[in-house]
Amino acid sequence: MKSPIMQTEEGQIEESYSISAGLDFPSVGPQHAHLNSIGRADYVSVTDDEAIEAFKTLSRREGIIPALESSHALAYALKLIAQNPDKEQLLIVNLSGRGDKDIFYC
Repeated sequence: MKSPIMQTEEGQIEESYSISAGLDFPSVGPQHAHLNSIGRADYVSVTDDEAIEAFKTLSRREGIIPALESSHALAYALKLIAQNPDKEQLLIVNLSGRGDKDIFYC
């Protein structure tokens, strides 16, 4: 299984950027490439600003300080809820890492 990689038009590896060091990589591992190719996983994105807003929301409302990597997942979950606000929804977001090291970014 070949892993997709971010490339320029000339075929060079394109620079990636994320406020979250754990997400700042121009490719994915072969497991993720395989799961995506067989339709068992979908990958989406949110902006750094959306992740920071989710970080602040969870920290203020629940007193839980998520890592920035997890804040990206949380931001997308909040987006899904906002798309159908009248529908009863159950979403599970796995929070990993410690956000206390990320407070200075937010």
